Amino acid sequence: MKTIHLLVIFSISLFFCSCSKEPADKVLNPLDVNERQNLEVLCKVWGLVKYHHPAFMKGSDRDADADLLDLIPKIREANVKTRNQILLDWIKELGPYYSSKDGFDQYIRSKKMGGQATKPEMIVELSWMEVEGILGTKLAAELPKIRYAIRSTTNKYLETNPTSSYYFYFIEQPYAELTDPSTEYRLLALFRYWNMVEYFYPLKYLLPKHWDDVLSAHIPAFIQASGNVEYRLQVARLIAETCDAQSHPSQRDWVPVMGNHRLYDCTTLFAEERMVVHTTPYLDSLSQIKVGDEIISIGGKTVADLKSIVSEYFPISNHAHLLNTVNSWALSSNEPTLTIQFLSDGKIITEVFSAFYKFRETPSQLPVPNRAFPVAFTLTEGGTIGYINASYYKNADAQEVVNTFKDTKGIVIDMRGTLLSDITYLPSEYFANGNYVIAELGSADIITPGIYYLSAFNLYANKKYDTYTGKVVVIVNEQTWNEFNALYSQAIPGVITVGSQTTGAIGGATSIVLPGNITTSMCVLLSRYPNGKDTQRDGLRIDVEVKPTIAGIKAGRDELYEKAVELILR
Repeated sequence: MKTIHLLVIFSISLFFCSCSKEPADKVLNPLDVNERQNLEVLCKVWGLVKYHHPAFMKGSDRDADADLLDLIPKIREANVKTRNQILLDWIKELGPYYSSKDGFDQYIRSKKMGGQATKPEMIVELSWMEVEGILGTKLAAELPKIRYAIRSTTNKYLETNPTSSYYFYFIEQPYAELTDPSTEYRLLALFRYWNMVEYFYPLKYLLPKHWDDVLSAHIPAFIQASGNVEYRLQVARLIAETCDAQSHPSQRDWVPVMGNHRLYDCTTLFAEERMVVHTTPYLDSLSQIKVGDEIISIGGKTVADLKSIVSEYFPISNHAHLLNTVNSWALSSNEPTLTIQFLSDGKIITEVFSAFYKFRETPSQLPVPNRAFPVAFTLTEGGTIGYINASYYKNADAQEVVNTFKDTKGIVIDMRGTLLSDITYLPSEYFANGNYVIAELGSADIITPGIYYLSAFNLYANKKYDTYTGKVVVIVNEQTWNEFNALYSQAIPGVITVGSQTTGAIGGATSIVLPGNITTSMCVLLSRYPNGKDTQRDGLRIDVEVKPTIAGIKAGRDELYEKAVELILR
C-alpha cells in the first residue's frame, strides 16, 4: 500500500468543471460564470495560504479574515490575468518564507501516535494549485511552495487539544455583532467553512457530492442570502452538505424552520417505513390518538414534506438518521398549537394540540422510548438474564453487576440512547480474556493540513473480575448516541449486536463558529473497524437486524429486546 493513499482523486477537468461550463443551478442562482470562477479560485487560494503560510502562524498579528474581506471586491469582477496577479501580489506581501517538500514528506513518514507508527491518508486533492491554465504560470508555481512552507510554530487558527492527540480546535472570530452580514462576510462564512471541511473533515470521501461542486453551488446562494434569517438558513443548508450527524447549527438556527415550540404530549417512531405514535405520556382521556396510530400530517405537512425539510436543513448521515431526526423535530411549531392528522383503527382523525413547551421551558425529565427497563441493571427472565441499560450504568455499579449476574445465561446491554462513557470499562474488566483491536483511528495533524494519520486503537484486558462466560448481546438502533462507546463491547469475540442501523456519528467533534456567532461542530476523527469497514455514516456493525413492527408497538412489545433474549436462551 502506498505511503499516502489518496482517498479522493479527480481529474483536473472535473476539479474545475464549474469553471468550464454553466452549473445546473444557474437558473436558480444566476451569477456570471467568470465571477463564480474568480470566487472559487479565491476561496481555494485563500484557504491554502491561511493554513500553510508562515504569516499566519501562532503569534502573528496578520488577519486572514481581513485579507479576504479586502480581496473579495477586487477579485469578483477582475479578468483572469488581473485576478491571478492580485492573488500573487497578496502572497508576496505576506513576506518571504522557505519551502521544503523533503522536510514535509519526512515529517509525514516519521509521524507517530501513542508510540505507534501511523498510516497517512491524504483527504485533500491539490492538483488544482498547479494548473497554469487557470492560475497562470507564476501563481501556479508559487502555491506548491506554500504547501511545503517551513513553519516554526503552529497555525494561529488551529489549536491541538492538550488532553487528546486525536482532537484539535478551530480558533476563529465569531463576529457576534453581525445580525445581517454583508455579502463579504457571508462569503467569509462560506469560505471559512468550506476550507475547514476541505482540509480537516475525514469523511469527505463518503459524501454524495464532490466538495468542489458544493462550493460552486453555494457561492451564488450565499451572495443572495441577504437578511439574518435567510443567511442562517443558507448556513444550515451548507452544513447539511457534510452529511455528518455531529455537524448541525445551534438550536436557535433551527427555529425558523422547525419552530420554537414543541409538543411533548406524544412521541413518534418509524415502523415499517410509516410514522406511528410510540408513546402518549401526557395525553388525557379526551384525546383520540393512541399508541400505534399512523401519522398522516403534522401542521399541514405530510411525512414526505417533513423528510424533505429535514434533508434540506440538517446534515443527514443515513436513512435511519433521517427518520430519527424527523421524529425529533416533527412535533415542533412556530405556533402554540399543532394540528395532527392520524389514522386510527381505519379512521382518519384530525386533532389540535395545545400543550406546548418552549425550548427553554422543556421539562428536565421526559419519557425515553425503547428501553426495556428504566434502570442501570436488573435480572430479567426469571433471573436467567442480566440486563444493563448503558444510558444509566455507572462504574460504581460494576461489582454489584458481577455479583448479581454471575449465574446468568447471558447479558443484554441496551445501548439505545445516549451511552454513558462508563460502559466502555466493563468489557475490559469483565468480558475480555485478551487484548483486541477496537478500531483503526485517524486524526489530523495541524502541521500537515489535509492528511490524516491512522493507527490501531486497542482494548486491553484489565481484569478486575472473573471473565464472564455467558452470552453477551448488545442492542442498538438509530437512537444510539456516543456510538464509539459501543465499539468496546463489539471488539469482544462472540458478542452479538442486535437491532438496526445507527446514526454513524462515531468519532469526536470539534466546535466551529461562523460570522454572526453561528455555532456548529464537525467530526474530526476517522474511525474504521479493524477490517477497514467504515463505522461513520454507515453506523455500527449489525449482526442480527431487528426493527419494531406496528403490531409490536400497538401490543407494547420491545421486539429488539425479545430477539436478544431469544439469542441467549436458544
